[in-house]
Parts: sequence; structure tokens; C-alpha cells
Amino acid sequence: MDLGKVFEGIIRGIGIFFITIFTSLMSMCRAGDYFEYKSNVENAATNMLQCVINQDKEGLYEYLNDVIKEHYSSDALDEIERLFEDIDGNITSYDYEGEGGGQQTTEYGEMIFCSTHPGFEITTDTGKEYLIEFSYIYVWNEKPEGEGLNMIFLVEDGDWDKAIRYMTDVYDASKEYLYED
Repeated sequence: MDLGKVFEGIIRGIGIFFITIFTSLMSMCRAGDYFEYKSNVENAATNMLQCVINQDKEGLYEYLNDVIKEHYSSDALDEIERLFEDIDGNITSYDYEGEGGGQQTTEYGEMIFCSTHPGFEITTDTGKEYLIEFSYIYVWNEKPEGEGLNMIFLVEDGDWDKAIRYMTDVYDASKEYLYED
């Protein structure tokens, strides 16, 4: 029996064991962060939808990113009002559909940028069915003033070709401030 090979096998086994333990612990930490993030996004989206249901223009306005609020306040409020007018009837039911897109960037396991589009299927008392999505930047470490709601999409009967986009001009204009060097 070659004791060198036995010792090498034991060392390799111990190394694999510690790597497995370390990887598992790191995964649990990230999973916890991920589930906290998912919960926060769903809660924020539900609160934004409640503002739409109650036609609370100022409440929904508070979710906008700081750049839009600072430079395009009246345009954004007009767009929110237009959203309320475009929904035919009062919202009587809704189902959270999850996130419809977005992107995440991590650096050394830390989320440094995360955009998401949480959405809801909604039905009104007139029988109309819509999908409403909130384009929301949840984390932007380099530009925290860009965190928040920046656009809303309203899609009737699942037809994205006829989707109405709210605040696209405002968001496009805000990029002047968000992406300046």
C-alpha cells in the first residue's frame, strides 16, 4: 500500500468536503437575498397596483425614480392620469404574474443593478382584461437616484402590439441625467 497515495486521497477528500460546505453556505446566503428581493419586488408591485386601483396619483408618483420626480414631475403626473383614464372601468380582481423581464448584475456575489417588470393580470367591472407591468429599477448602486419606477405598460387582451406605454418619453429624457459622465 502506497501511503503517499492514501494521504493524497485523504487530503483531496477533505478539500472537496470544505469546498462543498463553503459553496453550500454561499448558495444559502444568495438564496436568502434572492427570496428577500423577490418578496420586496412583489410587495412594491402590489402597492403600486393598489395606487392604480384607488386612482392614487400621488401615491404612484412616489414610486418614480428621483430623476423623473425632480426634472419631469408634471409630465409624469399627466402620464399617470392618462393610465387611469385608459383603464376601462374599476379594477375588480387581479393576479400577480411575476416578473416579466429585466436584468440583474452582480459583482462578487453582491447585486449592484437589478431592473424588473413585475406584472398583474387585472379585470375590470366592464369585463375588460389587461396586463399591467411596472418597469422598476430595484437596485442601482452607482446611480441610486435612478432606482424606482420608470415606465408602466398596459396591455389589453394580451396583445403586446397594442400595448400602451406610459412615461416612455419621460424616462428617455431622464437618461440624460442618469447616463451622463
